[in-house]
Amino acid sequence: MTHQILIVEDHQVVKEGLKLILEAEEPLEVAGALHDGNEVMTFLEDHPVDLVLLDINLPNIDGITLTTQIKDRFPKIKVLILTFYKKAAFIQEVAQSGAEGYVLKNSPKEEVISAIYKVLDGGSYFSKEVTNVLLSSMRKQGTEHVTKLTKREIEVMILLATAYTVNEVAEKLFISAHTAETHRKNIMAKLRFKNKAELTLYAKENGYLDLPGRAF
Repeated sequence: MTHQILIVEDHQVVKEGLKLILEAEEPLEVAGALHDGNEVMTFLEDHPVDLVLLDINLPNIDGITLTTQIKDRFPKIKVLILTFYKKAAFIQEVAQSGAEGYVLKNSPKEEVISAIYKVLDGGSYFSKEVTNVLLSSMRKQGTEHVTKLTKREIEVMILLATAYTVNEVAEKLFISAHTAETHRKNIMAKLRFKNKAELTLYAKENGYLDLPGRAF
């Protein structure tokens, strides 16, 4: 099974390099390579694409706004941001836009490929450096001093961080969907998180995903 990838990158050398890297991966096919963000939506209407590899800095429209448009119009298409920007504000906006991943352009090609496969497989991928930047920003905002989570809230957080939906969490823990959603809201409020990406990063970096018996 092949995966169709659309590259959106305004630097010709980078774009050509990405094409060569992806074309060397047999399951991956480059459906197109665009430089102008305004061309993307029209292209997606006429071409089946599984993932968009997207820069933030583009002519006419930024990659974050474009990600939101893609997710609104084509929710099944995955978006992986590939950029030089590593400021917390950009990373947070990308997470809120619905993108599945964020990788820096100075990353090894092996990491870029790994990120693509992870996202195509239904997961998310934020590179280590990106994760550290976001966590540092969150700590500066005081998230390390928040009220402690209850045992049940930790269980709910771990399941949410490992890609379970609220309904699946409820089924797994033998609680109602309403109760699971209440726990989710309490977790987000206590940790002052705005989205699931922040929750997942927090759970990963603080060792919750490595706890023995975390599958419950």
